[in-house]
Amino acid sequence: MPAYLATTFDEFLIASPDAVIGRLAQAQGNVTDDQVYAWRQEIFILRDALSVLVEGHPRTRDFGILLEYPLFRLGRRLDAVALVGSVICVIGFKVGAELADSAAKRQVEDYALDLRDFHAPSVGREIFPVVCPTEYIGPVLELSEATECVARTVAVSRSGLGTFLQSLIVAESEQESISVHDWDCGAYRPIPPIIEAASMLYLTHSVVEIRQALASHVNLNETVDRIAEIRQWALQNRRKAVCFVTGVPGSGKTLVGLNLVHDPRFGDAGGGEAAFLSGNSPLVAVLREALARDAAKSRGRAIGIERRNVRARIQHLMSYLRQYLDHEPGRAPHDHIVVFDEAQRAWDEAYGKQKFNRTASEPYLFLEILGRHTDWALIVALVGGGQEINTGEHGLVESVATL
Repeated sequence: MPAYLATTFDEFLIASPDAVIGRLAQAQGNVTDDQVYAWRQEIFILRDALSVLVEGHPRTRDFGILLEYPLFRLGRRLDAVALVGSVICVIGFKVGAELADSAAKRQVEDYALDLRDFHAPSVGREIFPVVCPTEYIGPVLELSEATECVARTVAVSRSGLGTFLQSLIVAESEQESISVHDWDCGAYRPIPPIIEAASMLYLTHSVVEIRQALASHVNLNETVDRIAEIRQWALQNRRKAVCFVTGVPGSGKTLVGLNLVHDPRFGDAGGGEAAFLSGNSPLVAVLREALARDAAKSRGRAIGIERRNVRARIQHLMSYLRQYLDHEPGRAPHDHIVVFDEAQRAWDEAYGKQKFNRTASEPYLFLEILGRHTDWALIVALVGGGQEINTGEHGLVESVATL
């Protein structure tokens, strides 16, 4: 299961706090005393809150509670999620805090928006974000209406969380109650408006630093056109393909990959989606921020909205692997196409075992994950010659050997 703990209200209430902490610690590993203390505070607050709910509404015994729920591809981990019938409550704890500042509220609201936009079982559900500063003594605010599925974030005290959860009983819709197991195993699946927004953001805005490439635009366009032809062949013939795009540093490989994942030809109806994956965290951050700031400035919209949009296309490579190796093992990914940036740095099997406890090379893992599709898939590997710089990085040789 992806969540450190996913269970019913009833099972959570009868479990000992020490057993729950043991389960969380085993899932995380390398746990500090501060983390254990924070978990203990959260567990006692949740036990009190859920007791109030179960006593007043016995049917809630089978409702779900999840602790430490990861959204791997988005680089998020949610403190707690309560599934109250047909609605979802995202709870962010601030242990030791007396107030919920704007940053804390914005963080939990972002979690709620991520669930709405990227988490399949949450699509179309009403989501209520809550911040619980453990030393807060203020009043419980009235429940706000969920506009576009996400309500306004509110702060609740430790004693007021149960009252707030009770108010969600009234907010329940006629939709079927959410299964804690199904929600816990929910697939990463960005909703169409997010995908469309990401594509339009890129296609209508330039990022000067990226576009200053050595290769001519004619060469770049011809490369993307050729890969589009291969993608069409794979789609029509229900085949799987790997393309290698090689070049010296600055020749435009990254730009080819970015153009590709935002090109409508690689994500039209029935054609799957495409994602640009990089193990270079600073590069991912720079690309996302440059595109988001450019779009926010020209459109006059909040930068937070644009930041959420760009994450649909540009993602961390390791987060992608964790999503489909840890969270969704055996399930075909949402994307039919992945662009593997800096593929020359792909690790071999020995390094994978040492560093990530995976007895497989990085290219093998990508082939296995994309191979889960029963129809077609395409991997585009961007390879910089002679740039293997670390131990265990066998690059193009490792990729070809895996094939």
